Amino acid sequence: MWTVAIVRAILRNPKYTGRQVWGRTHHGKTTPRADWVWSEVWAHPPLVTANEFTAADHRSRGVPASAGANDFSANALPTDQRQAA
Repeated sequence: MWTVAIVRAILRNPKYTGRQVWGRTHHGKTTPRADWVWSEVWAHPPLVTANEFTAADHRSRGVPASAGANDFSANALPTDQRQAA
């Protein structure tokens, strides 16, 4: 069953953008998104677009929808996805 919590988790998990992502935590603590390491190649077809990932992140942090792509969450995306965010 699709619940709000499941959909939220998918939208906020960077792996669903089609890339592998390493370094999201260190010793059990969340690391800044700018420090995440994104795979150079696609690991699988994306289920979530860069725009959807960034929008879900903005909403969860209370960032206005009008915020530009220059914030940390867009900069944490791989270079080829930053334009879309």
